[in-house]
Amino acid sequence: MLNTLIKSLTSFLLLLTIGLANSANAAPDSVLVEKYIKEFAGQSDVDLRNQNIGDKEAEALAEALILNKTLQRLNLNFNNIGAAGARALAEALSFNNILSELYLERNNITLEDATKEYIRKDKNGQNIIYTFRGELEKNKTIAKILKHDPQAIAFLIAAGGKAGSDFWLPKDFALKIAETTAKLSAQDFDLGQFVTIQGGSYDIGSPEDQPGHRPNEKPHSVELSLYFIMDAAVTQESYARIMGENPSEFKDPKYCPLSFKEIEVKGNKIAVCADHPVENLSWDDANEFANRLSELDPKYKYTLPTEAQLEVAFRGGTNTAYVTGRNDEAGVGDYVWYNGNSGNQTRPVKSTQKNAFGIYRSSVWEWAQDWYEESYASSTGLGPQGPTWGVYRVIRGGGWGSGASCCRSAFRNSSSPVIRYARLGFRLVRT
Repeated sequence: MLNTLIKSLTSFLLLLTIGLANSANAAPDSVLVEKYIKEFAGQSDVDLRNQNIGDKEAEALAEALILNKTLQRLNLNFNNIGAAGARALAEALSFNNILSELYLERNNITLEDATKEYIRKDKNGQNIIYTFRGELEKNKTIAKILKHDPQAIAFLIAAGGKAGSDFWLPKDFALKIAETTAKLSAQDFDLGQFVTIQGGSYDIGSPEDQPGHRPNEKPHSVELSLYFIMDAAVTQESYARIMGENPSEFKDPKYCPLSFKEIEVKGNKIAVCADHPVENLSWDDANEFANRLSELDPKYKYTLPTEAQLEVAFRGGTNTAYVTGRNDEAGVGDYVWYNGNSGNQTRPVKSTQKNAFGIYRSSVWEWAQDWYEESYASSTGLGPQGPTWGVYRVIRGGGWGSGASCCRSAFRNSSSPVIRYARLGFRLVRT
């Protein structure tokens, strides 16, 4: 009886507090509101990353925030919150002065959503005009809203992470500011999107009757957990900003007249073809980059992908010889750079068609985490990591100097982990 009364009183206070912010909007799902009220109760730090939270859930979550008096940090990265969710969260922030950190990386909130004006009634029935950005700044909330595509607007957290200034800037200008700030998080180095690959069973390798099949491509199934992988290879600019150097051979303006520039890192000027893949680096160099990134951005651990993760990502759901969905070479140049279309040089990392998983193939071979094994025997079962020791590391994908057959999804190759040459680059996964 008492519990029922408390629930009824809570619901009444909730409606009274928010003043039915906008009568044109439907009320949030009461079941979801109660769920988040319970989840936030007594907590100071709640992590809701990658929970498939959309606007419906965000609106319910926002209602729960209004009543909460303990939550200081809320991580909503890797969800699907858009304009309606931004409005609801802005309203919640206008009531809640406790929350001090809000993370919204990789959602769907645009600059237009963040600056759109909304109206709600206060307890006296007076109109209050508010915006999402305005509430962030007024409450000195630290937020990360980074969306790395050509139309993106970066919400830049400068040294010290202060809100209260206008950090909504065009990406190229934000990166200029980044050059002069102190230690930035890894995301400020513009690594691109991290694509979510769903966990499940995947077939890799190639059957004997598939054109181009080689003996080291034994077909088998692997069971992978959900993982996040870069949608494109690491660029020269990203590598240089973090490592302070650019080892690439293809960094002269003649290879990239549209993207060549000199960037300044710790007082040193470094020439880069900004959107071309970094190359001419060893497996050890790539692994060191991943470790450095993990130190800069300790919320995540960055590693090279396993061979299985890389093949699954490259396939994009296909089981044919090529990512095109065909077993012949027709159309392969739409998806990959190889010796038939590259002009014998690297090309921008997002200049081909992406596959169904949102993955862009590079113009360089890419390092995998695994030691190479001819039999493929250690790449089976749950989350295979390859053999525990070897002489060579796996490389996959083909590149600017390769024939089309080397760009088949199942094609396996290897290289000494200490060798450096202009056909080798990499991308990362993070957990």
